Amino acid sequence: MEPEQVTAKVMADVEVVMVNDNLSFNKRRSALLCMGRFLEYITGNNPYREIQEDCGEKWYVGHMGPFRFTEQLESFRAYLESTKYQPATISAKCDHVTTCCRILTKEKKILFVSQIDKECYEHLTGLMASLSKNYASKIIYDLNEFVIFCCGTNVLKQFRRSKRIGKEYCRSPQWKDFECLVDIFMKDAEERGLRPMTLSGYRKSLFEAYAHILDNFGMIYAKDIDYHIIRQAKKAMTDYRQLTVRQYLTRLGMLIEFFYGENPYIQAKLVWSLEPVERTWIFKKEWDVLWHSAELTEKVIIGLAGGMGLRRNKIATLKLCDIKDNMVTIRGKGRGKEGKIVTKQIPNSVMKCISEYMEYRTSILDINGDSSEGNLIVRDRGRLIGTPATHKYIEETLRHLEEKTGIHASCHTLRRFYCTAMSDAGMELDTIRRMMRHDRIETTLRCYLYADPRKMDVATAGVEGAIFG
Repeated sequence: MEPEQVTAKVMADVEVVMVNDNLSFNKRRSALLCMGRFLEYITGNNPYREIQEDCGEKWYVGHMGPFRFTEQLESFRAYLESTKYQPATISAKCDHVTTCCRILTKEKKILFVSQIDKECYEHLTGLMASLSKNYASKIIYDLNEFVIFCCGTNVLKQFRRSKRIGKEYCRSPQWKDFECLVDIFMKDAEERGLRPMTLSGYRKSLFEAYAHILDNFGMIYAKDIDYHIIRQAKKAMTDYRQLTVRQYLTRLGMLIEFFYGENPYIQAKLVWSLEPVERTWIFKKEWDVLWHSAELTEKVIIGLAGGMGLRRNKIATLKLCDIKDNMVTIRGKGRGKEGKIVTKQIPNSVMKCISEYMEYRTSILDINGDSSEGNLIVRDRGRLIGTPATHKYIEETLRHLEEKTGIHASCHTLRRFYCTAMSDAGMELDTIRRMMRHDRIETTLRCYLYADPRKMDVATAGVEGAIFG
């Protein structure tokens, strides 16, 4: 077909083919936009413009009312700037908030941000039916960030929960039967010593897996799920990461085996591709730059992560009562009601940072009130100053340090540095394992020491010398 023969109808037919091939909205739009521009360059005519006028990309047209939250939006913009978002990101977030609020003002008669509830989210989601799932989720997420900033309420979490519960199958006998099975299975798991957080993860996995099977294969009881359904479910669960699918189906198979004696997941003999694990590393040179560039809060965080090997969640939830003299009690991942409890000595340099930070922490709470709930790390910026740190706050703090130094240093990157530094110091493997709080030495070796990229560099240099030297 010649370029002159490509009409709006032809491009519309091409878009239908792309939809049938499961291409995302963004990919379809990008491809058609590029093709339209190319045709305009060749022929002077862009047939895609006719499609754009009719495809309803402006999902909010006809639904917009006045905007009543100018003052709150300006405060929200200042908050986003303080968290060092890129200007384009800040502009997009504020545009999404403005659009959503104008719609809700007109159609839901919203006069205050606190009136935005689950029904408002449901209404917006319905209007955005023509958008891609990811783009619609982004708009809702930005609105929810604004609501949290203004009111402290996470409406999105409530909305997602109600959306799952509101499905028709949740009132079916099959679902009720499955709920009973899950309750019994969870009670047995609790008796075996699984932690509450682990039990919560199991429960979520079971309901998500079963709900997906009902969505795709109809109303069937758990006892009727065989290995054929498990295989088909793996193929159908394309919205999840492979690791998540594997976890969901594994736990569903365990439940079915618990009640009916056969595990359809094992019988399915599924083949999983090996997903590459991307790990980032720092060593002594980069650590010195981070340590000497860090401000007080940043220094405490990297001291706990790189100087003691703590994970981000543990840093965020570390209590003052967990620290006594120069010892700290760590309740980490593991089984049992309290998890894996380990008492470790705090290095002198880290203890010095903690002591200095305590004075800074006291000054924050004196000005803003004590809402710390006994946590060591409290927020020192934003609207929630003085409240307990979260893992996201820990991430943001390290991101600021990364921007200053140009060195990527997540908590787990620092934890790897902690492990490799002990190895470089010549410590015994079992001592390193205990300092890392691993149950098995294989975990320490496989995920930390064997993965050290310097080993491959040394091996490559050895090969070069042996073969070509």
